Amino acid sequence: MSELASNMWFGQPVTGEKAGNFRAVYLSFSANIAANTAFALSHQLGEVPVAYLVIGTPISSVIRLDPAKDGTTLIPWTENRVYFQSPDSSVATPPTVFLMLWGLDSPGG
Repeated sequence: MSELASNMWFGQPVTGEKAGNFRAVYLSFSANIAANTAFALSHQLGEVPVAYLVIGTPISSVIRLDPAKDGTTLIPWTENRVYFQSPDSSVATPPTVFLMLWGLDSPGG
């Protein structure tokens, strides 16, 4: 187990790149976000993501992102799009945000 743990790495967060040796990809975006308004992002995961993490880096911001809803119904994610919304509006300068997306059988980029 220690051999496995000592060889795990996330890699450099670059959009569309595989997340180190994990079966996941990175996605970055910069946009003015209106509070509680759905927005779509394209991704290269190759399948419908099952989870995401917002990643903090020295050049990015960590903001709260929730899966987007149309009323009370979640907007379904697809093999090439994810939908989010934030309860907060972005500041005057749009933040750069990094995400890591993964699925159940993703080749990871």
